[in-house]
Amino acid sequence: MSAADQSRWSRGVNVGVPIELSDNCYLIHHPRRGWFLWDTGLPDALAATPEGTTSANGALHVKRPKTLAGQLDELGVKPADIKAMAISHTHPDYQRPTTAHATLNRNQWGHRPGPSARSRLNAALIRARCVKA
Repeated sequence: MSAADQSRWSRGVNVGVPIELSDNCYLIHHPRRGWFLWDTGLPDALAATPEGTTSANGALHVKRPKTLAGQLDELGVKPADIKAMAISHTHPDYQRPTTAHATLNRNQWGHRPGPSARSRLNAALIRARCVKA
């Protein structure tokens, strides 16, 4: 992911200076509880567009060379192997819909949680962070 102008996030600083940004997704293995996925990144559909896509206002250019399932496969992990996942916040670059979502949702809830379920999950994560702090 890249942006043509860093000042988009720091008004008046680095005006017109481009920046490369990361699109993180973390796969964590717990010795007793198995695989945990933290965030899922940009939509898998971007993998079908090798050159990527630019936002309507030209501010961001995003591309994803591989789907999440493809990346998991390279590691020998199937979406069904992931026992839990969490989304840190609801920006599109942190929560792409994936095969992993579908598998987890069937395993955990029997359906895909809607926005209110995701909001409850995020609220629970925020409370957990506050309690630990």
